[in-house]
Amino acid sequence: MQMTTLHQLLRLCIVLGTTAGSIALILLAAPYVYPFIISVILAILMNPAVRLMERKTALNRTAAVGLILLIFLGLCLGGLALAVNEIAQGAAYLAKTVPVHFTDFVNYVQKIVELYIVPYYERLMSFQQDLNPGQQEALDENLQAVIQHLSVTLGEGIQAALEAVPLLLGKAPLYISVCIFALLGTFFICKDWEKITAFLDRFLPALLLTSTKQVGKGLVKACIGFLKAQALLLSLTFVIMCLGFAVLRIEHPIATAFFISLVDIVPYLGTGIVFVPWILYSFLTGNFSLTIGLAVLYLVIVLQRQLMEPNLLSVQIGLHPLATLIAVFAGFQLLGFIGLLAGPVLLVVLHTLHHTGVLQILWQYIKNGKLP
Repeated sequence: MQMTTLHQLLRLCIVLGTTAGSIALILLAAPYVYPFIISVILAILMNPAVRLMERKTALNRTAAVGLILLIFLGLCLGGLALAVNEIAQGAAYLAKTVPVHFTDFVNYVQKIVELYIVPYYERLMSFQQDLNPGQQEALDENLQAVIQHLSVTLGEGIQAALEAVPLLLGKAPLYISVCIFALLGTFFICKDWEKITAFLDRFLPALLLTSTKQVGKGLVKACIGFLKAQALLLSLTFVIMCLGFAVLRIEHPIATAFFISLVDIVPYLGTGIVFVPWILYSFLTGNFSLTIGLAVLYLVIVLQRQLMEPNLLSVQIGLHPLATLIAVFAGFQLLGFIGLLAGPVLLVVLHTLHHTGVLQILWQYIKNGKLP
């Protein structure tokens, strides 16, 4: 009995060690070969379309891959052109309206300072006059330290933001080269798909190949389901914001809704990044009707997303809404902001491994030392 338990623990250590070693190897190699990892993912996604085009047309494999790749590039470039156009229109609108709003905001802050802060400052000065010279000097030093700390913090933030711009621009050649290598890798992998799969069939164990294919299909299905759910949520958010901005008579409602919908991709924060400061600004500048309208619109968007997201993920991926919420919360507690994405992704992986029977195979190996 003790030897059986010892053997089971040994097999468990083998499984855990192999898994940890594989993950470590992937993480170590990823910074050097990540364009080709992107190529593999794109090739897996494009291969069904390539096969369909081969069956429906007289094109050979190479021509079908090239055509599908051109269509993919066209969609990406079209989306980029649309985004650039929207950004240009939004920038022109902001350049015209932001100075006016900023002037109004400064005037409002000035009134607040005159009404509330200046009287307290005068009281502080009168209180300071009653202090002895040592206490006055200590108070002045503390005030100067606070002001200096705020100015240094603000200066460092502005400097970091300005330094980030040339760094991003300096990496543009790297981004371009990554895209080129990824597209070339996708083309060659798709073109020689049958040869690559035949090579793997000859040199890898059948059980490993079968399990890998099943897990790959499950992950692709889960990823497509996740993207469908997010696309539907973003579309609903976009439509709701367009209608709301039209009712509130916001200028360029479609462009504004488009930009805020893109921000909604950010987990946990979402549209609040834009709506919360906007609502506060409208309140502080005295535009109470717009404040109420934006608050109601933001509440509708949040409720719509919170009510529909778990159900959509459950339908599209097959995850229970409660399990999704637990994964998001646990990921955030363990890894912070990154965990908001890592938690659901890990849950999808585990669900796929269970659904495809891989976990059951590993459990049988640990328990009985046999593989099917």
